[in-house]
Amino acid sequence: MNVLYLTNLPAPYRVDFFNELGKEVNLTVLYERQTAGDRDARWRSRNAENFRELYLGGVKISAAASFSRNVLHYLKDNSFDVRIIGGYSTPTEMLAIRYMKRHNMRYILSIDGGFPAKEHPLLKKIKTYFISGAALYLGTGKNAAGYFTHYGADRNKILQYHFTSLFKNDMLAAPPTEPEKIKLRKELGICAKKMVLSVGRLLPLKRYDLLIEAAKDFPDTEVVIVGGTADRYHMELIDRMGAKNVRFIDFLPYSGLVRYFRAADVFVMPSDSDVWGMVLVEAMANGLPVIATDSCGAAPDLILEGENGMIVPKGNMMKIREGLAFLLSSDHTRYCFGKKSLSVIKEYTIENEVRDHIQAIDTFMGR
Repeated sequence: MNVLYLTNLPAPYRVDFFNELGKEVNLTVLYERQTAGDRDARWRSRNAENFRELYLGGVKISAAASFSRNVLHYLKDNSFDVRIIGGYSTPTEMLAIRYMKRHNMRYILSIDGGFPAKEHPLLKKIKTYFISGAALYLGTGKNAAGYFTHYGADRNKILQYHFTSLFKNDMLAAPPTEPEKIKLRKELGICAKKMVLSVGRLLPLKRYDLLIEAAKDFPDTEVVIVGGTADRYHMELIDRMGAKNVRFIDFLPYSGLVRYFRAADVFVMPSDSDVWGMVLVEAMANGLPVIATDSCGAAPDLILEGENGMIVPKGNMMKIREGLAFLLSSDHTRYCFGKKSLSVIKEYTIENEVRDHIQAIDTFMGR
């Protein structure tokens, strides 16, 4: 089975997935770019071991997208049985979709997620053109399915896949005990009684200002934000709020993040916009109770309200603070929530992500 997959970047978790998928099919991956302009240079991919990778080159359009007519050469190659397009919004993806539509070629459209926006009717019409018409759709969950149908996809053609960065053996069997957490925190130089963790790039839409504001009400808890060194805005905010218990840690790969996940008591994702939220998967796989906003695409699929965490309205610091107050008040509650997180997340493995794609390919081929 010859499969062609178009995507923008060789993200580490995608390369891991492609290496596993390449054990099951003859896989060729087309990348638009080698790196993203807005990513830390240490955010780099693994090696392609079980698939062929090709870089299309072309004109750089944004931090992570390009325009390359070279994609047409591979779309015209009739040796491919299945073509998967990993998005619809970059110029290269648009060119690929338009070409296949005009030539009545069947393809699978895959997205990480999305939120329908209030937009000009013309913009919605353009999106509908590029999203509708695929032979099959692969989405990450409820939000992705809703996004597809909003822009004209046939609901009966939408399949879900377990979008993840983790293998089965990365999953904990049980949450770390309190003594284990205390030991890890000491190793990390964290002396506070409790620890709250958040992970992500220091972008305005991540809304760390909300977490910093909430942190001042928990002086015995250290709030650790991993993803970059604090900029002037965040340092001034810490001073203004009197939130001396907030610490910023520079970017770490997942191998370096694991100790922080396992040392933490609660994970918070205060973002205003994340179409999926891979760090939520990673936090839950390490046995953490979680708080995320309703603008985290993964939240409806992964968070069971009052069982393993809370979903709060975006931009609402008070609700974040309430969630923290509840979870930090009881070791037993946090442990139970962490166990539930592990139960919910156990299926989100790269092995299952590959299985989902093989099933989609079989459906596409009419098997």
